[in-house]
Amino acid sequence: MTRIPLFPLNTVLFPGCSLPLRIFEPRYRQMLRTCLDGDRRLGVVLIKSGKEVGGTADPYSVGTVGRIGDIGEPEGGAIPLVVTGERRFRIVGLDRSLPYLVGEVEYLVDAVDPDANRAAVELRGVADRYLRLLFAARGEYRGSMKLSDDPTAIEVVAASLLSDHSAANRQAILEAEPLGNRLRLMTSAIAASFHSAESRLMRAGPGRNRSVFGIN
Repeated sequence: MTRIPLFPLNTVLFPGCSLPLRIFEPRYRQMLRTCLDGDRRLGVVLIKSGKEVGGTADPYSVGTVGRIGDIGEPEGGAIPLVVTGERRFRIVGLDRSLPYLVGEVEYLVDAVDPDANRAAVELRGVADRYLRLLFAARGEYRGSMKLSDDPTAIEVVAASLLSDHSAANRQAILEAEPLGNRLRLMTSAIAASFHSAESRLMRAGPGRNRSVFGIN
């Protein structure tokens, strides 16, 4: 068990992915100072109920440890920074005695078994198709693109492709056990994104691919 400051947000951070943040509330400025004086880590958790700004928020029990990286100059009273997800954890206790939440957490460890390896191969195929579609919509060619079969490596790539899914759906994927099951959920989610994007491209017709994806 270990204790880490918790940052409840309306988004989900996956291990291996980066998340830009803007810190402006006094309580989270205090939390940031504590993190920088320590190991630069905090726990990013999705809000289950409550508010992100002001008031109190109750988080989901599973979140991701984020390491604070680049910190920019304050802008309009907010401190911009980037955190990178490292590992998942489960909250086993909450301390509300400080202005910000502190969690007593246990880290979650994934065992890579044959089922996870099989799921990774399927996920790689779906992620590859979706990425090629996105690149084609941008007028880019990625014929030599190669994705890894390694379960932990392809999980990071897949997590970065889930931005069009709701926070609740991404949270369900983050919580899924074991690893093979989580990879299969990612496969289903990305397959849905692929079919949705493909349908939008077909409806848009030639010459409008870029605008379909909000590309100028």
